[in-house]
Amino acid sequence: MEISRTIFSYLVVILEYVSAAIIVLGIIISSIRAAVRFFKKIDRGKVFDSYRIMVGKCIILGLEILIAADIIRSLALQFTLQSVGLLAIIVLIRTFLSFSLEVETNGKWPWQKR
Repeated sequence: MEISRTIFSYLVVILEYVSAAIIVLGIIISSIRAAVRFFKKIDRGKVFDSYRIMVGKCIILGLEILIAADIIRSLALQFTLQSVGLLAIIVLIRTFLSFSLEVETNGKWPWQKR
């Protein structure tokens, strides 16, 4: 039992680092790509919009991985009523953020067809 607890603890930490790396690297790569497009004068009018979309998608992916880490932490490591309630609040907040970013990046509601 202690071995699986240790494995899950490491898995949660790894997922949190992966999530942070995705967000940070996504912002860096998106910034570099936007700067190159801007200085090469490639679609200057669309550079900002495409930059926002790329950054938003990186943040969405990072948030989804953080939700997975929180679920593992709450259910596999600290299974109490308080931790499950905290998990529910965290998941609601992160889901709302992901939903808002999805609407922002796609410019439409998820249930709308193109």
